[in-house]
Amino acid sequence: MSRRFLPATLLCLAWSSFAAKNATANQDTLETVARRIVLPKIELNEVPLRKALQQIRSLSIQEDDQPDPSIRGIDIVLLARAPEENATKVSLHRLGISVDQAVKLVAAQAGHQSYYEWNAVVVATPKRYAALTRHRDQRSAKADFRMERQLKMIIFPKFSANGRSLTAVLGEIEESSKQLASVPEPAVRFDWNLPKGKLDQTIELDCAAMPLWSLIDYVAAISDIDFEIRPGEIMFHPN
Repeated sequence: MSRRFLPATLLCLAWSSFAAKNATANQDTLETVARRIVLPKIELNEVPLRKALQQIRSLSIQEDDQPDPSIRGIDIVLLARAPEENATKVSLHRLGISVDQAVKLVAAQAGHQSYYEWNAVVVATPKRYAALTRHRDQRSAKADFRMERQLKMIIFPKFSANGRSLTAVLGEIEESSKQLASVPEPAVRFDWNLPKGKLDQTIELDCAAMPLWSLIDYVAAISDIDFEIRPGEIMFHPN
């Protein structure tokens, strides 16, 4: 599990215990940490982009000197849709390179860029990331406050889609969120009005210590759908 950092302006009481743990562990920003962790050697030769980013993440955990092993390393989330995007081959042969630079260099080879969020480095095309932030802002403006707070409280310790269909991924997230939700908060119900072609598409996503709010945000960005946050439910629909 990597460090999670939340800017003070975004803190809410619902996240107090989660944020406090991480703020106590280290006050650095995620970008500062990614620049500080240096990989002594990295050898990537025509490796698929997703696998390359996974290797960089593993090396970041290995080289992080943070005393608490539970918060070592940098989480990297790839927002790629088509299988060919995940499989784009990249190469990198360097000695003494920071995690920040390693991610930027392999992302650029695939036409992507890296973006720092409070809990992870997101790798995506500029157009896709711009759409992600635009939709996120629009949803926040209209979202039910209590529901938004609840979605940020439910933390997934780890999640891997592993090429499953969007239907299966949404189903697993919904069921897991019920188990992870704290009593007496009611379970979050998922509903969707999506064409079969969307529901059948495969999703590749790996992340750790991810709030439900961010997880469904990334799934929507990968599958090119959107959602509304209503009292007691999340409604997914086409863009």
